[in-house]
Amino acid sequence: MRSGCVCRVLVVTAMAAMAAAPLAAQKNVTPPKATIRVFFDCPQYGACNGSTAFDFFRRQIPYVNWVRDRTEADVHVLITQQTTGGGGEQYRVAFIGLGVFEGQADSLVVNMPATATMDEQRRAIAEKMKLGLVRYLAQTEAAQQLRVSYGSPGGAGRPGGPPSGAARSPATSARKDPWNYWVFKVSGSTFLEGESSIKYGSYYGAVTANRTTNAWKVNLGFDYSLDTRKFILTDSTYSVREHAWEVNGSLVRSVRSQWAVGVRTGLGASDSYNETLAWSVQPGVEYDVFPYAQSSRRSLAFQYVVGPHHWRYKQRTIYEKDAETRLQGSARADLSLIQPWGQWSTSLTWTHLLPETNRYHLTLNGYLQVRVFKGLSVTANAYYSWVHDQIYLSAQGVTDEEILLHLRQLYTTFSYFASIGLSYRFGSIFNNVVNPRFGGSSIVY
Repeated sequence: MRSGCVCRVLVVTAMAAMAAAPLAAQKNVTPPKATIRVFFDCPQYGACNGSTAFDFFRRQIPYVNWVRDRTEADVHVLITQQTTGGGGEQYRVAFIGLGVFEGQADSLVVNMPATATMDEQRRAIAEKMKLGLVRYLAQTEAAQQLRVSYGSPGGAGRPGGPPSGAARSPATSARKDPWNYWVFKVSGSTFLEGESSIKYGSYYGAVTANRTTNAWKVNLGFDYSLDTRKFILTDSTYSVREHAWEVNGSLVRSVRSQWAVGVRTGLGASDSYNETLAWSVQPGVEYDVFPYAQSSRRSLAFQYVVGPHHWRYKQRTIYEKDAETRLQGSARADLSLIQPWGQWSTSLTWTHLLPETNRYHLTLNGYLQVRVFKGLSVTANAYYSWVHDQIYLSAQGVTDEEILLHLRQLYTTFSYFASIGLSYRFGSIFNNVVNPRFGGSSIVY
């Protein structure tokens, strides 16, 4: 009997040790208390294309802390994209545990047909992200707010609302941000092209600093560009250098859910616009018909700014001016919609001098993508400008070379651009096989 008890004790001890082994294998670090920090990594194409993409995902999943630095994250969400055999897109959402979640990784796949709109793709990815993040959220205090719902096939988890695997309570930061919401970016590019008798060079650099909170929005930036061109002609050589630079900034204050006030300022110069120096200061106000919280899906904003604008010209203008300061105003209306049927964005901008409102620049810009029916899509993009404010034109005129190379702004009363496309896709919609072999191959002539 005594030996039997000893055996039972050994068996129980062994079972307890086996059960504790996975826990002992994990790092002896306390998981985050409030919620998890997530680093979102998605290339700027497909469902992640456009400035509103990140805003959309953050609003769909507000119960995590989104961070811009991978080293500060608890989970790295990496989204990759490939084209399927049926012409659709396959998105793979990978969840990579970091820090206390090291070694905890998973991936989920989203297969979208070629007829899916941007809104449908984003919503499908967001639902997969919610599912994949549950295992990490379950180890935090946010688990107390998690709710699991099941919707019937083709239906939502609850009437009148989208399916959701978690509560939508805003996340609270578990640690202080050492950068105080500031984000900096330094970028540059060089483009070179040439042959025996023609050479092109383009150089560009920019520095930006941004700070965005619910109450304030600060944008600062500097950019510089230089274009060089050289043509070796039969009996001569023609060379030209054209440069432009600008320092700009804006400060915006939120006023309730649909109003904002702010000021924009800029300082710069441009050879193309006959400027050796130009500056402006323009305070203004903006109103959005829809609350700003809905801007990733719909927005109808009206903005007006007005203030002094100064120009110092390289060459005397056709109005006998070497420099001048005028009062300039700008009124703008923007409509943006991302819906299951497609996308529509349009803007109307009226920039004018005061009190001479007959000196103006009116631009209508629009983009439309519509899925007419399954497989048939229409895309259109266009703008038209009425130009009546070219006070900067040089009295010396332009040379034939400058006209041919588009080196100087020419007198005009209008400018326009338009494109339209139509596509129809038919055949199998069930082929989700990804086969990247021989991708990008082409015949070179």
